[in-house]
Amino acid sequence: MLENEQGNIVPPIGAGQHWRMLELMLQAPALATPLRPAINQHVDAVVAGHQQGQRTIIDSTADGPGILRTLPGSWQNDYTQWHTAAHQQQAALPTVEPRQMYGMMLWYLLATDRQETWRVSMEQGHRVYEFRA
Repeated sequence: MLENEQGNIVPPIGAGQHWRMLELMLQAPALATPLRPAINQHVDAVVAGHQQGQRTIIDSTADGPGILRTLPGSWQNDYTQWHTAAHQQQAALPTVEPRQMYGMMLWYLLATDRQETWRVSMEQGHRVYEFRA
C-alpha cells in the first residue's frame, strides 16, 4: 500500500499517457513477467534488511538500473521492439525508457501487490519509497 506524505492512501495508477504505457506493458507477458518478480525480489530484500529505528527506502531512480541488469539479456531489446510497435499502433503514446517503466512498475507493485505500507515522496528530484514498519 502506498501513502503520501500526509498519510493518505495513493491509488495504484495515476492519470496520463505514461501510465497507459504501463497498462499496455502489463499485457505483454514477455516483458511484465520478468520485470514484476525482479522488482518484488528487490523489495523483499529491502524489507528483510530493515532494522527497527532505521530509515529504509527504495529510490526508484537510483535502484532501477541495477534491477534492469538482473533481467534476461534480451529484455531490453524486447522492450525496445515492443515500444516501437506500440508507437506505430498509437503514435500519441509517449516515449517511456526502460528505467521509467521500472519506476512505474515499482509504484504499481507497491500499491497493489505488497502488504507493507510505503510512503512515497520526492527527494532531490527522485521518487523515494520509505518502508513504514
